[in-house]
Amino acid sequence: MAVFEAREPLGFGASWIAAARRVSGIAAVLYRDWNNRRQFRRLQDMSDWELADIGLTRDDLRAAWNRRPDTDPTAHLAALRRQRDALEDAAGRVS
Repeated sequence: MAVFEAREPLGFGASWIAAARRVSGIAAVLYRDWNNRRQFRRLQDMSDWELADIGLTRDDLRAAWNRRPDTDPTAHLAALRRQRDALEDAAGRVS
């Protein structure tokens, strides 16, 4: 016995909905990237003391900025900060 899956053909409206979802998804990604780069520029404007207060250095900013252009520098900084926190926690437990 054969199993059939009944599907109705997509109407004209369904293709517009799919296109609108793609466009809104692209717009969301572009906005997120623009906002992250804006926040990164704010980090660059901070003094070395302010950066040290949040656990970053000027070299961290340079390294994040010099990564591939299609990567988010703020994501790299967040990952770096998480690694440092984990190392500090491990060192605190050993002591």
